[in-house]
Amino acid sequence: MDRCGTRLEGHLRDRRPPRPRRPGVPARRPAGHGSVARGRSGRTPPPLARPAIACALLAAVAAVLGNLMIQTYLAPFLDETAGVSPSGLGGLLVLTGAAGIAGGRLSGSLVDRVGPLRAFAIASAAFVAAMAGLALAWSLRPAHLLLVVPLLLVWSAAAWAVPPPVQARVLALAGAETGPQVLALSSSAVYVGASLGAGLGGWLLGTLGPGSLPPAAAACALGALGLFGLAGRGARKPVPEKGLGAARNRDANV
Repeated sequence: MDRCGTRLEGHLRDRRPPRPRRPGVPARRPAGHGSVARGRSGRTPPPLARPAIACALLAAVAAVLGNLMIQTYLAPFLDETAGVSPSGLGGLLVLTGAAGIAGGRLSGSLVDRVGPLRAFAIASAAFVAAMAGLALAWSLRPAHLLLVVPLLLVWSAAAWAVPPPVQARVLALAGAETGPQVLALSSSAVYVGASLGAGLGGWLLGTLGPGSLPPAAAACALGALGLFGLAGRGARKPVPEKGLGAARNRDANV
C-alpha cells in the first residue's frame, strides 16, 4: 500500500503545472536556441564589435558608394557620352527605376536559392560588367543609345540587387537578439555610402571628368565583394546559405 502511494505521489508530481515565473525573471530557453556568442561578462557584444557583421555592413557602404557615384552624376555623364537631353534623361530614369525593382525581386529569389554570398557575387559581377560597358561607351563617344540604354538597365538592376543578400547575411550573423539592431545599421550603411558616393563622385567629376566615374564605381563593387566574403569567413559556424528563412532559424555564432 505504501509503495502504491509513493508511485501515485510521483505521478501527480510529474503532472503538476509549472510554477509561475516571478516578475522580471526571463524564461529559460533551450541551449543553442537563437544563441549568439557572448563575452566573458555573459552579455552579447554589440553588432559593430563583431568583425563578421562589421565586414558585411562595410560591404554595403562600399556597394552603395559605387552606385551613387554614377546615379548622382548620371546627367553630366550621359550628356557627354551620348548627348542625352534633360527630357530624355527623365525617360531613362523611369526605365532604370523599373529595372531596379526587377533586380531587387530577382535578388531575393537568388538569396533563397543560392544563398547571400553567391547572390551578392552575381550582383557585383553584373555591376562591374555594366561599368565596363559604360567606360567603353565613354571611349566611343558620342555613343548610340542602343549601346547605352541596356547598360543602364543592367547597372540599375545590379545596384538594387545588393540589399537582399546584405540583410540576409547580417540577420544570419546577428541572430534573434540583435536582429533589429543590425537591420537598422544596414539602413544606416546605405545612407553613409550614399553620402560618400556623392562626395567622392563630385570630386572625381571635377578633377578627372565624367569618364572616371565608371572605373571608380567598379572598383568599389569589387571591394564590396571582398568585404562580403570576409563576413562569411568571420563566422565561427557556417552562415546559413539557403535564404532568409534558414538564416532566422539557424543563427550563426560569431
